[in-house]
Amino acid sequence: EIAKMAHEAGLANVPMSAGLESMRTDMWVRFAALVAAAEREACAKLCDDMTTGDRVSFDWERGTSDCAHAIRARNQPTKGRD
Repeated sequence: EIAKMAHEAGLANVPMSAGLESMRTDMWVRFAALVAAAEREACAKLCDDMTTGDRVSFDWERGTSDCAHAIRARNQPTKGRD
């Protein structure tokens, strides 16, 4: 999964012999954004999974759903942000 993100960010297209200095900053920024988005989704999925079960109260289920939504919302750009 990490290798796939590196490839998507363009890092996999740089020959190893070229060294780190040949990798543009935008590649690293894109890679970091992809890794962070994957981690947020994994955390939100954990919250989603906590809503299942026979003895889950309505408040607990609403809370875990709200938590998952808040984590996923962090992936969305906000006004006034670059």
